[in-house]
Order: sequence, then C-alpha cells, then structure tokens
Amino acid sequence: MSSDVQAILDRARERGDQRAAAAAKPDYQACRPLFARQKAALTRAVKSKDPERVILACRDAVRAWAAPPFNGAWPDDWSRWQRALDDVLPWTARVLLEGPRLTTSAASNPHAPDARHVGGFDIPDTPPILEP
Repeated sequence: MSSDVQAILDRARERGDQRAAAAAKPDYQACRPLFARQKAALTRAVKSKDPERVILACRDAVRAWAAPPFNGAWPDDWSRWQRALDDVLPWTARVLLEGPRLTTSAASNPHAPDARHVGGFDIPDTPPILEP
C-alpha cells in the first residue's frame, strides 16, 4: 500500500475516532420513562388493530432512539416494534427497522402484488420511508 493511501486511511480513522469520542452517550436514567411510554404507545396501537397507528408508533420510537436522550441507542427488545410491523402489514410489504431508518423490501420482489398502500399509509418503493 502506498504511503498516500496509508495516510488517507490514517486520517479517516482519526476522524472516526474523534466522532466517536464526541458522540453523546445515552442518558439511561432519562430513557427509562420515555421507553416505558413508547412500549405503552405500541401496546395501545397493536390493540387498536389499526395499521396506521402501529406504523406511526414504530416511526416515533425509531425517531426517539436517534435523538437525545437515547442518542442512537436502541433498546434490547427493539424487535417488539419489528414484530408489530410484521403483524399489521401484508407479507408482500415487509418493512424493516434498520439503524435509524425504516426501509421497505417490497421493491426487491418485482412479482409481488402492489401492497405499498396499507391502511391509507403510502409505503414508497425505495428506502428510506422514514428519516429520524
């Protein structure tokens, strides 16, 4: 590897280390009551059997996890929100919680029926469908 390439990689690693050091750590004390409210909102949405409410509860939770006090930390049981989405959407419109975004895999199956309009909520063909 040339010295120029090595220097570029070293600078990139340094910038990455600086960003990681500057990133705010989650405030777990402040997260607890917010997380409890998120779980309660998801439970209410699921019990309502309204796909829009479930999708919105998931979107709101993902947005909250990207912002303070969570600062990008996702709860250990984040899959609770994924399962709720899976349960309200048709199998052809799988929506994935990934990182801080919701993405759809419906566009990856050209033979699937059009299921991008669910419960009055439009799901676009290309990710992301949610920006935190």
